[in-house]
Parts: sequence; C-alpha cells; structure tokens
Amino acid sequence: MKFWFLFFTLLTCVVSCDRKASQSRIYFLSDLDASVGINIFSVDMDKELTRHTFDEGAREIDFALDKQGNMALSSNRVQSWATYYKSPAKNRKTKMQYFNIYYLPKGAIEKHDKDRVAQALTTNGTDQIIQTDISPDGRWVSMVRHQQMPDGKKREFLALIDRNNKDNGVTVQEIDQADIVLSSRWSPDSSQLLYSTHLYGAEEAANSAETAKPTGEKALLKVFDTKTGTTQTLMEDPWPNNQIASPQWAPNGEWISLIAHPLADGQVRKLYVMNLKTRALTLLSASNAQVQSNVSWLNDSQQIVYGALVDYKQDWSDELREKVYTGSGQIFITDLKGEKRQITQGDKILHTRPVLSPDNKKIAYLYSDNLGADVLSLRVMDLQGKPSGEPLYGAVDAASHLIWR
Repeated sequence: MKFWFLFFTLLTCVVSCDRKASQSRIYFLSDLDASVGINIFSVDMDKELTRHTFDEGAREIDFALDKQGNMALSSNRVQSWATYYKSPAKNRKTKMQYFNIYYLPKGAIEKHDKDRVAQALTTNGTDQIIQTDISPDGRWVSMVRHQQMPDGKKREFLALIDRNNKDNGVTVQEIDQADIVLSSRWSPDSSQLLYSTHLYGAEEAANSAETAKPTGEKALLKVFDTKTGTTQTLMEDPWPNNQIASPQWAPNGEWISLIAHPLADGQVRKLYVMNLKTRALTLLSASNAQVQSNVSWLNDSQQIVYGALVDYKQDWSDELREKVYTGSGQIFITDLKGEKRQITQGDKILHTRPVLSPDNKKIAYLYSDNLGADVLSLRVMDLQGKPSGEPLYGAVDAASHLIWR
C-alpha cells in the first residue's frame, strides 16, 4: 500500500514538473521596484516571475527571441567615453551609456551586475544600437545603428550578424542605410529580412495649398535575401506623406502586415495587409482607429489581432495643469478582407500591445485605466474578450512589447 502511494505521488510530481517546464511564458520589460534599471522579465499563467537580465542604473530597450528561446537584446549596460558632436566646430568628450546588442542563451539568468552572462555582439562606443531582431532559427541577428555624423545630422544603418560564422568571430555586415530605418523582421524560414526605411531628401519651398514635401523624399519597403545577398524593393511611397511602419510577415510567408504612419498632424495610423505575390494592398482598420505597433498574426495567416487608439485626443488642462485624454485604447481582430470585430470595451481606458498565445486561444495585452500611464498591467483574455483570471503582473514598462513563447 505504501509502495503504491509513493509511486502515485512520484508520478504526480513528474507530470506536474513536466507541465511546468513546458508551460509557455510572456516576456516584457519592467523596472521591478523603481530602484534598478529597465530589465527583461517573463511570467507564466501561474504568475511565476523570472528575471532574465540585471542592469542596475541601465536599461534594456528592445529584445527578441528565436524558436529555441535564445534572446537578442539591446542594452546600455556599459559606459564608454566618446566624442559628442555639439557642433561641427566644437566637439567634446563625455561619458555616455551607449546601447549595444547582446545575446542571452536560453535558460541563462543574470542575478546581479557582476553575474552578467549575456554575450556582447557589438562593442560600439560611438553610436546607439537600439533595434534588434533574431531569426527564428537563431542564426541571424539584425540591428539598427543610429549614428550622429560630424555635420550634426543623423543617419541610421541596418546591419546583420551571422552567428554561424565562427572563423572570424562576430562580424557586422551593413546591408542598408537611410535617414530612418523604422523596423525589421525576419521571415518565418529565417532566409529573408523585411524592413522599411525613409529618405528625406533635400528640402523644397512650402506650397501654400499643401504640406511641403522634401525633394526626393521616399518611404520604402524592402527585403534582404541572405542566400543571394541581394535587396529587393517591394514598395516605394505607397501613401503620400506617410512612413511605412512595423512590417510583419504572416506565418505562411505569403502576406505582410504594415502600418501607414502619417507625417502630418490630424491624420490616422492605418493597418494594411499586402499580398506578397500581387503586391496588392488592403485596408483593414477603421477610420477612427490609430493603429499601434505591433500586431499579432494567427497561426492560420488569415486573421490579425491589433491594438488601436479609438477617437483619441490629447489636450492640456490649465485648471488641472496636466495633460488630459479622451477616447480609449481597444483591441480588435480582423480578417484579411477588413471584416473586423472589437474585442475590448470601455471609455478612457487603455488596452494595447496584444500578442497571441502559441495555441492562439488567448491574448496577452497591457492595460491601464489611465490613457497617459507609463506603467501598465499585464493581463490575459480569450478571443471573445473574457478575462483569464487576475492580472499576471502589475508593473510593465509602457514602452514594452510582449512576446509569448
């Protein structure tokens, strides 16, 4: 009798431990107790919190995971002396915390500043490297480098690191440059890098009838093929006076979602989908919805979940001496024809940054009852908007995106 009791107790523990080990996690940025920097955390549905990085007085600003759980991240954890271009004639040296790209293997945990296990992929001490992404197979790491030129102007460079190149160590390969490199995302098969750029060109005189546009200004959507080493332009200036923001692949690689980001005040950020074969664009979002980055594709590549500010306005109250907001932040689901459904409800509250669970049954998102909040709570609901228990975590940085793996 005692033997069978011990056997079933052990079996229960094994099943429970296996379920715990395989349970998916939601990754985000947070300042845990306002005493250290912004770090990367994850939490599971049982509210088990894991802190992956430890940067006291510094911050992580971007991160990405491959399919195995290895992480690429941008951090300003190392200080360095560098020339600060105050003007072309007056330069001075100052100590600054520059953002560089790091690689954190799956399961690696940094417990304190002296126990940093993330490998530095770049050690640049003159530029800021803020954006990063890692290919699903873990081979490629992409990054955007912000460089201030001697004439005071800024330039951005898109570059790659091939982690399979063991002979020459870490080699950074620059593949493009522009006034702005807005975003980059790897294809599902890890062979292509999708990205958008913006070129301002030379300024021209303003026209009294419309907003002036610099001569040669271009918004471009491009794709770089790692097998051939070539770049192809998919779209050039699809919308007047707009940037192409947040391009993302569908899981089947046949569609691309992208956001038209207007450069003029009073315009709306719109969500489109592009058929990669025909290059045809379809508008998916409503006319009163300011679509926010990023969106989340369902596994069947036929629907998209996204967040948007609805009827949103920001103003200043002389009486309250603070910013006041109207409207709300809501979450929607749409098919590729633009047939949409609003999942969340409520006025003057914020639902944002939705991401689907790996099985597509749940949506994680950030929430606040204050549209201007800089700290948000992490919550989960089903695709009908029904909450899944209590909030998982209450202090996510408002600039954070979410990854559910």
